[in-house]
Amino acid sequence: MPTTNAGIYEIILEQEYFTSQIRNVFHYLSTIDLDDVQELCAQAFDEDVLQAIANLAGVNMSYNLIRCKNLTGNLADAVLDPSISAGVSVGAVVADFVAVSFLYARLTKDTRNGAKRFSALTEDNIAGGGFSTAYQTVMDASATVFFTNIQTVGGIFQPIILRKPPDAMGVFTFNPLFAVQALNRVTTQNSRKTF
Repeated sequence: MPTTNAGIYEIILEQEYFTSQIRNVFHYLSTIDLDDVQELCAQAFDEDVLQAIANLAGVNMSYNLIRCKNLTGNLADAVLDPSISAGVSVGAVVADFVAVSFLYARLTKDTRNGAKRFSALTEDNIAGGGFSTAYQTVMDASATVFFTNIQTVGGIFQPIILRKPPDAMGVFTFNPLFAVQALNRVTTQNSRKTF
């Protein structure tokens, strides 16, 4: 499995859904193992990924902050105000722990598969235990975006599944993605439940 001690970035998307604070975390590898370009990675995420996330969420989801950490570099985190302030779906809201799920399929068996869950769904997008055909199309388009490298002038970043090293050891183990699959089932984010 690939390892590196350079070019690993962590994007944290800070969101708010009514009174719930929500974070989604993504990991990227600079395709040329370049460190200390947090601003470029944050900008690429904002330009290439944020719209795909907003397309999944209702208008009551607000995007407050994009924070990028260079896990292998020396400079401070980059903080960016998102260019998109809210989700786009209109309809009756559901509880904040109800989520749409994506499987991040690993390339090799050296790590487990990854997953992402996004909340702020609307009732109109849910059909039984799954999703409407129209919403599934949106999910599939978002999965393609999540699988694709992000880029801006000066940097190209590959989405990865990351295994963080034990404390004080600077070599990161990662797994490139084989695919990102939108799962047609309503799921929950248990950490968001209040009961």
